[in-house]
Amino acid sequence: MMKLFLDVENTVFIAAVDFKRLQHAWYKKYGIDPNTQKEGRDYLEKIFQVRIAIPVPSQALIVDFTKTIVPNMPQILLHMMSRFGPTNPRGIKRMLNNVSYRSLLLSSKHSEISAILWTLLEEILSIDQAVHFHRIIKKNLNGLSFYTQVRGDSNTMYGELKRFSSKFSYQEPEATTLTEFVTLVDNLPGELKISLDSIETDFDILCSETNETMR
Repeated sequence: MMKLFLDVENTVFIAAVDFKRLQHAWYKKYGIDPNTQKEGRDYLEKIFQVRIAIPVPSQALIVDFTKTIVPNMPQILLHMMSRFGPTNPRGIKRMLNNVSYRSLLLSSKHSEISAILWTLLEEILSIDQAVHFHRIIKKNLNGLSFYTQVRGDSNTMYGELKRFSSKFSYQEPEATTLTEFVTLVDNLPGELKISLDSIETDFDILCSETNETMR
């Protein structure tokens, strides 16, 4: 569509696009090998002559933006949001909306904390894998006490998970990311005066609700 107007004189067109996705679409349309990157890039550069990359926000900027929406969020949860959550404003708002809804499903004193943690777990693993992960550790690995057992050790964690499910075949950096998340969750009792048992009870409810939603 835009190509129809490119010959208009004294006009500058500004397009906000994901350049890699455009390349992929071009390969798919013309049946070209994606490994031939230069050909696709050269074609697109005829249309997009000046490119200005938008940098990925730093963790500090993500924290500052999140605090404008949830001013009283504890620092460790802000850190976890910036480390494991979305990086753009729309994604952060979407996640916080999910957290708000899920906290209403829980009756514990720490419902918002549990809702944040469950939603971050989904961000790391995907929705269905988060359900699968929680079910494995609940059924076979003593629930969230498994977090204490494997904290900081991705090899042990994935070794244990693979004993009960072939679906967990993540490599770096996914394994490191999930291990870091597990370790930070295990630190929460000391940071926020909340027990892992309380989080586990809330996770059971959210896991069941999420599984029902996926059906």
